[in-house]
Amino acid sequence: MIRILTLCVFLVIGIYASPSIFASPVADDFNGTTLNPAWIVQTPSAGTTVQTTGDGRLHIQTNTDNSDLWTAHNVNAPRLYQAVASTANWIVDTKMHFSATSTYQEAGIMVTVSDGLPEWGGYLRMTTAVYSWDTSEFIKFLSTNVSANFDDIYFRLQKDGNQYTSWYGFDGQSFTSFGTRTLSYTVTGVGLFAIRQDSIGPDPEGAADNTIRSTAYFDYFDVNGALTSPAVPEPLSGVLFVSSLVGIRFAKRRC
Repeated sequence: MIRILTLCVFLVIGIYASPSIFASPVADDFNGTTLNPAWIVQTPSAGTTVQTTGDGRLHIQTNTDNSDLWTAHNVNAPRLYQAVASTANWIVDTKMHFSATSTYQEAGIMVTVSDGLPEWGGYLRMTTAVYSWDTSEFIKFLSTNVSANFDDIYFRLQKDGNQYTSWYGFDGQSFTSFGTRTLSYTVTGVGLFAIRQDSIGPDPEGAADNTIRSTAYFDYFDVNGALTSPAVPEPLSGVLFVSSLVGIRFAKRRC
């Protein structure tokens, strides 16, 4: 099956209570059975999970039909993120195992922002994605199309001021750039997510849409290439903010 690397931009809004803002993201190897307390976990829909089980990976699983990040009324996807200072610059890396078997399945890196575009509900996601068009699949990012066939992928996202640069790779050593995009939003956090939404009828390959979950496994969340013993950062302050999203995703979805 052919998959192609390319970008889609979406918008949705959500108001989230964050206990703390940190100066910069904190790396996590997901080796334990409990998450680093720097993470904020959100599982709005029944049947969704975000957890570590001691196998060295973070597990994010959706339910079968109500786990999306799209409009102000549909922000039910399971996710976790760290609230960080808007002025912080960083590079985050992750290795993700994700096998899409139906339409509208997505997972990857996200960045929350406090100001989005109101005509789309205020939720911005800059993403790499796998979509399904009839029986074909591809990863979408900007106008770049790259054929690929994989279940494991490495993602890297860099924030430098208001510029965001994305990369993908398959061995953790060599990366291909998707390019740089300038976004004038106030960043409030960075994290990981998965999506599954049954809203488009039967799957083109013949599977019933309402029987399928998205399950993504993340081996680590590295920050600035310095993943050693994950630290618990000192908070800057407590906040309540309106959050939007920018992220990288690997997905399969019908546009």
